[in-house]
Amino acid sequence: MSTRIYVVAHMETGAKRLVRASNAAQAARHVIRTSHCVTVATQEELVALVTGGLAVESCGSDAEEL
Repeated sequence: MSTRIYVVAHMETGAKRLVRASNAAQAARHVIRTSHCVTVATQEELVALVTGGLAVESCGSDAEEL
């Protein structure tokens, strides 16, 4: 499978990384896995975070996200 080099930039800091990957989603996952952890929210987490003012975000397709 062919690869390209993608620039993955942090939206707040502007820090950039060059990542060789098969597609943009793969490059994004590679960078995110070193700085974020994704789990299913527990009921307790949902209650605590929503009552603390954190809004629930809805995402669209991967093309919109990148």
